[in-house]
Amino acid sequence: MALKVKKTIREDWLSRELDAQRRTLISGSPEWSRRLIPDGLVTLRAIAHFPRECHPPRDVAARRLWLPPHYDLMQIFITVELADAAAVRAFELAPEAKLLLLCDTVAARASVPIALVAFQQASDPEDEEHHFAVPTHFKVTDKDLGLDGALITPEQYAELVNSRRSPPDLKDPGIKEVNGSVNDVFHWWSRRFLSPQLAINDIDAIYNLRKTESGKTFVLELKRSDVRNWLPYLDDVPNFMLLRSLQNGIKETKSVIVQYGKIDNSRLHVLTTSQITRTHISGWHIYLNRTEEESLSSYLIDILQRVEEDGRINGGTEYRSTRRR
Repeated sequence: MALKVKKTIREDWLSRELDAQRRTLISGSPEWSRRLIPDGLVTLRAIAHFPRECHPPRDVAARRLWLPPHYDLMQIFITVELADAAAVRAFELAPEAKLLLLCDTVAARASVPIALVAFQQASDPEDEEHHFAVPTHFKVTDKDLGLDGALITPEQYAELVNSRRSPPDLKDPGIKEVNGSVNDVFHWWSRRFLSPQLAINDIDAIYNLRKTESGKTFVLELKRSDVRNWLPYLDDVPNFMLLRSLQNGIKETKSVIVQYGKIDNSRLHVLTTSQITRTHISGWHIYLNRTEEESLSSYLIDILQRVEEDGRINGGTEYRSTRRR
């Protein structure tokens, strides 16, 4: 089966409103990316691993139900998707580049290594018999691994990243076939070459990363859905656990989920996760309705400051979800 590319680009009404705040990083947003570099799409991603004593069941059905007690944040990637291989080879940043400033800011706040990875854009295969063109090289700055603008093959870089596992001497994964669809070349790389001990996910948005003003920093999981009375699905438990690992791995940071409509821009739904298990997800939530005076993103920023350390939202109510898709 041919490998399809289904790209997610943050280009909707909430992303535009948050971007106007200028204190929110909108990962995968063309407009935010253009403020960092002239060409290319910038995305933030995180990778985490489950504890060394945990081993998923071999049985496929049992593995679907298996859940580690927690994930430990291992690394943050700032990725740059460029037009083609020539653009990857030519990719260079001046010392004063805004993208390098972002890398330095993330590194100062995070307790894990940071890597800047440039790769070429993927396209759908021309017919059902062929996969998209597999890239020959990434361009990587990963100073903890001794890489400074190095051209390296995807497989070689995966071997180095896998060596960061805890412990690193676990059996290396074999080359995995990847069918279905991927978001981009980096997504394909993570699924094909990284250890099954590792889990990787996009960071949708970060509010107040530089802490230029008082207030907390928030990692935002943006859920675009028109489902009324939406609550977190148990199918997404690993993603929510990764979100919590980000909260623990970036200093003075909290995490929230923001559900919003694809077309309806009159309401936001803000949720926290206090407890995450295979059988239920619980926390606090609150609905925000648009008025003529202010944008919903302004109300959202106000609500973020009302999130307590235990996940309680002042003015919100508790929820408990056992939903599945």
